[in-house]
Amino acid sequence: MEQDGIETAMLEEFEALDFGDQRAQLIAGRIVVADWPLSDEEGILTATLAELIGTGLRRCPGASCRLALRIGLRIRGKQGRRGRDSYLTPTLTIQCHSGNGDWTPIVVVEVLSGAERRDDVLEKIEEYKSIPTVADILIFGAREMSASHHRRDKGIWLSACRITRPTDILSLEQWSIELRLSQIYQDLST
Repeated sequence: MEQDGIETAMLEEFEALDFGDQRAQLIAGRIVVADWPLSDEEGILTATLAELIGTGLRRCPGASCRLALRIGLRIRGKQGRRGRDSYLTPTLTIQCHSGNGDWTPIVVVEVLSGAERRDDVLEKIEEYKSIPTVADILIFGAREMSASHHRRDKGIWLSACRITRPTDILSLEQWSIELRLSQIYQDLST
């Protein structure tokens, strides 16, 4: 399971491993391990986003969707661009009930600690984009007021929008949820 000094695995091998007090993800066949617990900034930002998005979802009575924290998304290599498996645990996921009884991911939210490698973040975004049901990917920085929004429209991924001003708004149009950056970061001193 080691290749050129980098731990690698297939989905089944990865899921059988015990990482103890560390959180691990499989990114295009590569095992990436991070310390646990979250930093204060990550925890506060995650709680705020869960509150704001959850409230927005509950305002849509006809929507059969729910918000989930740190669920595992299994991506088989044939789906991913690199040809290797991924097991990703985004910070938050909006799942909607499909016609066949499954819950499918529609929106993926990542809160970055600042310790992630840029290449890992970019690879994760590409892996999320390979999931056919994912329509929005939101990435937030825990150490600075910033966010990027990757959005799929009619099957095509549009250019990512990066915002950094307190008055900037991210919109999840399907549920009429608008997230103002100042509101998201209100409990963090910047």
